[in-house]
Amino acid sequence: MTKQIYTNAFDAIRAGNSRGLCGIAYKNSHGWVLYDLTEGPADESEAPELLCLGLGKIPVPLSRMGELILHELLEEALQLVFKDRESRFDRYGHVATF
Repeated sequence: MTKQIYTNAFDAIRAGNSRGLCGIAYKNSHGWVLYDLTEGPADESEAPELLCLGLGKIPVPLSRMGELILHELLEEALQLVFKDRESRFDRYGHVATF
């Protein structure tokens, strides 16, 4: 697998899910890299954080940092859903209640 460094964890997750089964590691002072699960991370400077299972699936956290990233990702997605719902209610003159 060709190593590409992502500066944003969310971009790495998007790329990892589109690729299929692979891992995401944080490379100290560089960023996020995808790695093949059969090979593992390239060296000690890459800490495994998330496991990508494929399109439409939520990544599995492998560390505390992975848990925090997943939490932030889900929180952001929920806020987008609420914002969209609120805008649709406002557009049709209804009061948005949650």
